[in-house]
Amino acid sequence: MKKLILTICVFMYCLSGYAQSLSASPTTIESGGTVTISGVGETNSSYFAAITIPNTTGITSSSPDVFAASYIQMELVAYDQTYNNATHAPTSLRMKFTNSHPTYDYTITLKFNVVINGTTASNETKSITLTIKHVPAPTSYGNQARSKTFYKNDCASGLESDPYTYTVPANEFTAPSQAAANALADAKIAANGQNAANANLTCKQVYYNIAVTGIFTKNDCPSGYEGADVTYVVFAGKHKSAISQADADQKAASDLSSNGQQYANASTGCHLRGSLRYINGVQEAGIRKCTESVPSRAESGYFDNTYHFQFSDGSISINYYETVLYQCAGEIEP
Repeated sequence: MKKLILTICVFMYCLSGYAQSLSASPTTIESGGTVTISGVGETNSSYFAAITIPNTTGITSSSPDVFAASYIQMELVAYDQTYNNATHAPTSLRMKFTNSHPTYDYTITLKFNVVINGTTASNETKSITLTIKHVPAPTSYGNQARSKTFYKNDCASGLESDPYTYTVPANEFTAPSQAAANALADAKIAANGQNAANANLTCKQVYYNIAVTGIFTKNDCPSGYEGADVTYVVFAGKHKSAISQADADQKAASDLSSNGQQYANASTGCHLRGSLRYINGVQEAGIRKCTESVPSRAESGYFDNTYHFQFSDGSISINYYETVLYQCAGEIEP
């Protein structure tokens, strides 16, 4: 009988190494909430010596569907304590869980790999089950920050003000939709912005540039071609200055020198060299006239062509020459 009792005691002692488990509190949390995970059944001879914090691969099951790993995020907040032999306070740690699903509250079973001190087979798994709620869509929306620039509009002729920016900060208004909340903010700007500019700004003398023009020739044509002339205009009043008339005119001059050539290159095409001429003050592209085409003596299979350009007033350009693969005899007038 004593042997039987002893055997039972030894058996129960061995089982004690497998009696430890993990508990979670609370088991249902809002998204972004924290759960305390504690050891249960720990003793001085058998306690959690190590707990491996899982990632989403540690989710062994979930509902209402199996895709919780795509929406649940988890992180260790703190490992508060290990088992205390003197006070028998259990192992304790805290984890934060976030659910990004727009609709589902997920219930998950999460597996922890643990090492239990004092057992023969110390590498084990322990599981907890949690429900993490989703973040519901807001029932109201705050406006986004909205701004508009105004100028004082009650200045005398020839006077202007600096710009004034009227801003409605974010979340000053709420509404059932983002668009409606922004509309409320915009309405406030429309109602108050101009009045605020008039009240807060002063009128200043302003000077405007006189008109300036320049003729620029397209200068990015390939070899054998030329570009047309283009007039670039800086209209009167395009630039202004609060300093002086000379300063406003200098801004216009800088505009002309900085942008005229770029405008010419972008706004006109390339023509064969010599094909352009001013007729009655208007630049005209002449008509090419081939006068001779003979086999080239320098390049086998090529032709030496002679041509000029004829213009609407009957004038012609000088002769030009080319060595090319085609014969221009079909262009020669009888």
